[in-house]
Amino acid sequence: MAITSLPEWVACRAISPWPKQHSPAEKIFKAASAAALEDLILIVESGGIDDQHVALSTLKHFAWAKLDARWSLARRDRLVRVLRKHVVERYPDDIAQHSMYVLHIMDFAWLSEFLTGIPLEQVSEEDRPRLVYDLSNILTERSRERLLLMIEAGWEGTECVKWPMNAACSFPPQPAPDEWDYNPHTRLTGRLLCSPEWKHLLKSQNPLGEIELWLASVSDDDLADLADAWERDDPDDHRCAGGVIRQLALRNDSRLADYRERILRRAQPLATKIYQETGVLPSEYYVIRDLSRDQAIDFVLALDTEKSSIRHLQSAFHEMRMLGGPRVIARIERLAAEGGPLAKDAAIFLDEAGPVTPEKIAAKGERWRKSRNARDLQWLFFSHIERNTQQGSDIEAILTLLGEPSERGERSCWWKSKDPLVNLYLETDKSGKLDWMRLYVD
Repeated sequence: MAITSLPEWVACRAISPWPKQHSPAEKIFKAASAAALEDLILIVESGGIDDQHVALSTLKHFAWAKLDARWSLARRDRLVRVLRKHVVERYPDDIAQHSMYVLHIMDFAWLSEFLTGIPLEQVSEEDRPRLVYDLSNILTERSRERLLLMIEAGWEGTECVKWPMNAACSFPPQPAPDEWDYNPHTRLTGRLLCSPEWKHLLKSQNPLGEIELWLASVSDDDLADLADAWERDDPDDHRCAGGVIRQLALRNDSRLADYRERILRRAQPLATKIYQETGVLPSEYYVIRDLSRDQAIDFVLALDTEKSSIRHLQSAFHEMRMLGGPRVIARIERLAAEGGPLAKDAAIFLDEAGPVTPEKIAAKGERWRKSRNARDLQWLFFSHIERNTQQGSDIEAILTLLGEPSERGERSCWWKSKDPLVNLYLETDKSGKLDWMRLYVD
């Protein structure tokens, strides 16, 4: 069976925009054979655009798994050549951007040299924000120098791509890279807590990335060790054990059942203590949530909101919104009715969480056109526009709903809210149909 015929491929291909494909593409990565890896590279080289994006999303998982047995030196070299070709010939279009995401892992040195070597005088005003954004993600001294040159040349930022002044300043000290950064392990070497993988995890700058690489090789004995580490007073062992437990819980690993109550007994008092001290729900709470949503709801609803500071209240309310459910909605309804500091936010949430009706869309559209309220723009985009507008469709319905754009180019529209961090950007193709759009929420 061709890899493009896999149900996982079809499901991933239906997801738009392509940045949302990364997690679903993991299923294709796991199912792919060595021959399928060859097919993926061929699709990236000469396939249709939609299939290219799925292939690139899958290959990003391969890029992280650098020691995966399906790799060969010839395949690596061929993929890198294809990715470089896309970036050089097509930057900054979507396929070039997606190729850069994979090259960032596979050939960072070349990517850095390419981006910092683009002649500034050859970059159109339309493409400047894209280059600013890409350079701000490189975080090298050379990219910093380039950003300073852009500022000196009078380049201006936009509402979605702020001038990365922090990136153009001195970078904080970074740990020296080691061999692990270039060849991370994809399997555990021995028992987890005694392994070099665990020792590196304790000092890792990207613990989640490392955990995901070797998570599948965690054994039954390792689970007992994780429970022990979770109960230790050592903050690094406790933190890393929590990270692994959360990832196992998110994957519904049935082996956690034997340790579930033990993990929760340790998590609950710690989460309560840290929340009371800081006003922020700590990582221990998220272990509870990933192991038992019901116990997470119990935990949040048991928090003392009458004696809490506004910081405590806002943290708890944010999590209530994430959890949802009848019991949580009932509490939010009381918050809206009681007239306290969260009454307005609770009322807004109840309004936005209700059914999406034509009347509500029209009312929020009218209010947006008058007030340019960021929340109305977010609601209209996520609840209606994104769900009902496909690539290649007419944009007249969006123009009617949102009104005249704040800025309009030859093939682009900007709707800017009163909040400078929330804005909608849209581009059309040569025929005036939707090419892509994105709501920027910084």
